Amino acid sequence: MIIPFNNLDFPRKWDDLLESSNGNPIYSYKQLEYYKLISRQRCVKDYSFILTGEDGCPLIGMAAQVFNDPETNDSCVSYFGNPAVLLSSTNAATNALALAGTQFVNKLTESGFLNELSKSLFTIKVYSDLFNFSDTSLVESIMKFSTSSAPTYERVIDLSNDQNNIYRDLSKSVKAAIKNRDKGKYNSNTLVIDQNSSKVEIKLSMQKLRNLHYKSAGRLTRNTESWEIQEKLIYEGSAVLFLGHINDEIVHASYFLRTETKSYYGVSANQIFQKISTSHSYIYDAILYLKAIGVHELYMGDQYENLSRKIDEKTLNISKFKSYFGGKLVASMLFTKLS
Repeated sequence: MIIPFNNLDFPRKWDDLLESSNGNPIYSYKQLEYYKLISRQRCVKDYSFILTGEDGCPLIGMAAQVFNDPETNDSCVSYFGNPAVLLSSTNAATNALALAGTQFVNKLTESGFLNELSKSLFTIKVYSDLFNFSDTSLVESIMKFSTSSAPTYERVIDLSNDQNNIYRDLSKSVKAAIKNRDKGKYNSNTLVIDQNSSKVEIKLSMQKLRNLHYKSAGRLTRNTESWEIQEKLIYEGSAVLFLGHINDEIVHASYFLRTETKSYYGVSANQIFQKISTSHSYIYDAILYLKAIGVHELYMGDQYENLSRKIDEKTLNISKFKSYFGGKLVASMLFTKLS
């Protein structure tokens, strides 16, 4: 069964597929409003759809929209500032997915999407499990219109592991920070702000994150409305904010998107306290909290970007920091046509 983007069941089925796939939770339907705003892209046509099995469970899906570049007027395929994405369920049998893959290609052709790729610029992410099919026609249907491709890697922490295994996977620097705090070298506490917090507390706490982010970045990096949408996501239970204090002074804030079983490390800001870097221990507190509320996978972000493109030192340092908390790499391929 095909479920197009304008079907009332699409949001629920898409998020069901996301939960059962290797996909990053930034692609959750609930995050759509935020990415629409920060990308400032106006959708010309939406090609998103899901293919389900006879039991109604989603097997393969795509989120892809067409936009016109405001400067060049070029037709571009992406997903509101993120790459368009193809997802497949990791719960389905390989033979069922292989058959679904063939049906999916037929739908890509019938809908005009492949013709759109032939004349548009695009960036499309395909997770590696889609390469495991005996029939690779689905992936090849995207590849043949691409001018370049590159492997991409995301770090994911398995929170279904017990706490001892999660701790064992941490780097020496993170373990040292936790031990220093636990020895009472400074009076530290972590405040959790979620949908159970009052609206006043959520608003004040988001302001603290914004202030700390401004201090650490040295400039305003986003407009007010984007912060307001992130605040709204906390009210709705789609995000959690953590505030770290030492002697009642705020030194850390981190914001995590979340779905039913997945979470994404969105943004954090810190300040040094008496020459002590404290962020490691507060991120670990966040990891344990997310585990406790039933999150199974924590996506920390992209890794090894420097292998496929030139990145600045700040981005490289952030990538290294995220690697300190252990986890595994989830691979995907990024297919592009940029000119």
